[in-house]
Amino acid sequence: MVTLNELIRRLREYSHWEDGCRIWDRTKNPKGYGQIRVGDKTMQAHRVAYMLVHGSAGPKLHHTCETPACINPEHLEETTQMGHALIHYGSTEERCRRGHLRTDYGFRRPDTGTLTCSACDRERARLAYQRDHMVRDGGTNPTCEP
Repeated sequence: MVTLNELIRRLREYSHWEDGCRIWDRTKNPKGYGQIRVGDKTMQAHRVAYMLVHGSAGPKLHHTCETPACINPEHLEETTQMGHALIHYGSTEERCRRGHLRTDYGFRRPDTGTLTCSACDRERARLAYQRDHMVRDGGTNPTCEP
């Protein structure tokens, strides 16, 4: 079991100050966020630092300094998935083209770099699944409607 003092010691020992940021010097994920082992789990170092100061962390933490390796809790603010996407991708639309509320269904940024509605993605996947099964079954599958 990792003690609170051990976590604090590791966060201090494995980072340094640079332009107001506390930069994580150890293992980073491909996006540049620091990683630290806590017991048998690997966690993002900035989340651990934030939780040590604030007690808990929401679903998303935004780096106000825009430095992924920064673990300074003063440079982190809690936000939602939608709030985080709004900060980074600038979409202010509340509804997608088909009328789904983005706050209800969320949205994600796939490899294309565009924001898409999760509800629309699910509908597209459902229709593609039905289409593929209709073709494979020769159109005789009673569970699929054209």
